[in-house]
Amino acid sequence: MSRLQSLRLAAALEVCPDQLDILGHIQTVQISREHEPAVEKTEPIRLRRDCQYVSQQVSELHLEMEEEQSFSSLQQVVEEKEQKKKAEHMRRFITASFGHNTNHTHSNYNKNEVTVDEMYGNF
Repeated sequence: MSRLQSLRLAAALEVCPDQLDILGHIQTVQISREHEPAVEKTEPIRLRRDCQYVSQQVSELHLEMEEEQSFSSLQQVVEEKEQKKKAEHMRRFITASFGHNTNHTHSNYNKNEVTVDEMYGNF
């Protein structure tokens, strides 16, 4: 990517964290007004956390675009999220298929078999 292209993209990214913060605040207020008390506490918190995470990633991307004219950190974050999602999907599949206790081998399993947590790590 050329220096000029990366600076243009960096300029566009510079305002994104502020816009995400505003959007997160607006949606938090809207959700709080529209839902029941139990949802009021969990949904706005999750939304706020998600907005902060995205804002942090955009800020890091902005700096990377200015300094290195690349966006490899964004690609890395996306790949890491995909790997975690695949591992969680596999963990849920195994849990659904073989029972809810994935921390220890099932009594019918061979003692030499590896547990799900040993294969995929604790999430």
